[in-house]
Amino acid sequence: IDLTNLDDEAARCVGPLITSRKLNDTFETETSMKALLHVISSFALLVVLQSSAWAQNDAASDKDAEYLDITHEYVQQKDGSLQYNYEHHLRYLTNYAFSRAYGESFIIYNPAWQTLKITTATTRMADGQLVKAPFNAFNEVLPGFAAQAAPYQHLREMVVTHTGLERGSVVHFAYSIMSKKGFLPGLSGKVLIGDRSPIGKMTIRVKSLASSKLNYELRRSDVQPVASKDGQWNVHTWSFENIPMLPVESNQPAMDQYLPQLVFAAYDEAAMRSHTGVT
Repeated sequence: IDLTNLDDEAARCVGPLITSRKLNDTFETETSMKALLHVISSFALLVVLQSSAWAQNDAASDKDAEYLDITHEYVQQKDGSLQYNYEHHLRYLTNYAFSRAYGESFIIYNPAWQTLKITTATTRMADGQLVKAPFNAFNEVLPGFAAQAAPYQHLREMVVTHTGLERGSVVHFAYSIMSKKGFLPGLSGKVLIGDRSPIGKMTIRVKSLASSKLNYELRRSDVQPVASKDGQWNVHTWSFENIPMLPVESNQPAMDQYLPQLVFAAYDEAAMRSHTGVT
């Protein structure tokens, strides 16, 4: 409304009405802004509190995951081939466990001499639902260390992506590697007793032929193996329970420098001489 053409009396009547309307508009705008800011602040506070609760739960658990059990089995076959069987049940406790730490498993092998078979890759979700790994969860790549090393570019790394992961889910994962005769002169291996997550139970089983001699050393542990017979094999089994987690710290030495570890070798002396050419 233009007040310039009104006389003084009219301007005095209309002016306060316009001023009042402007004040009301300003008040309503400020009220709306305050309400919007209140909603945004409340939402941000809710996000912070929820994140804090997750962080407190993660810190309280002091672990991202836990192995319910791990089994390593080494088998010396009569035809000279060697078999390695691995199996574990892993429970996921934090978001970091399935988004970064244990979302995938990696297996390096030599396809010219070895055959890899994934025997189990399933997830039992927190509600009990069983999720099987789909066909595209298994992807073969070149190992990172072989990228610039031509003599090793025939090696392969199987990347297994675990699906259906969430807090409280348990992955059952197992595979076997069969090595052809001549790949190694005999059965041998090294197993570390411990990991970055606690282990409820670990079993190491070595099945060597009766005609072979088994030599072994368990370092930094006094656990003794249980010896038994299984047909043509002499079986030595080491069992460990309630293995604590290995904390991650800066400038740590390699784990095999301070963790307990089992090293072993089983070979037939005649086969060894044939493999090496030594008489």
